[in-house]
Amino acid sequence: MQRFFDKFFLMIFNVQSVVQPLHLLSFYGGSVFVSFFTLKVTQKFDRKASTLFRGLISFKGTATNLFSHNLVALIIGCVILGINHGFISHFMPLYISEMTPENHRDMLNMIFTQMSIIGIFTTNTINYFTSKNKSDDGWRISLGLAVVPTLIITIGSLFLFDTPTGRRV
Repeated sequence: MQRFFDKFFLMIFNVQSVVQPLHLLSFYGGSVFVSFFTLKVTQKFDRKASTLFRGLISFKGTATNLFSHNLVALIIGCVILGINHGFISHFMPLYISEMTPENHRDMLNMIFTQMSIIGIFTTNTINYFTSKNKSDDGWRISLGLAVVPTLIITIGSLFLFDTPTGRRV
């Protein structure tokens, strides 16, 4: 993983402690930015189309990160993935609350939260093992595996039912 930082961060600024947070800030900045528009998107389009749209955003961000060759492309990919994260973080609990019977809502929203935590743990575990990779492509494996949850959610969105409030009149 050190080669990843050498390639993208140290060659540009030579100050690793200043530039590495920029990588994370771009992700969270995209997430915060899209949170202002999530409600409008889900009100304009039905829930199924919104989830499919989210999947396409995630594919774009993953591909941008996977094939990035400079810091700007990497940050753009992180912003796109941050937009995806903000969109899904606001949208999925809403969808779960609208589609679940009242006595199961809390449980399913907690399961969604737990799955997010398991995803964070899995990501950190993958990052740990790919950092031990001797080739220069360990960071690409780490960033490219983001396509797995994207595929699960995008394919799963094809089987979603639309909510009563999500149907356009």
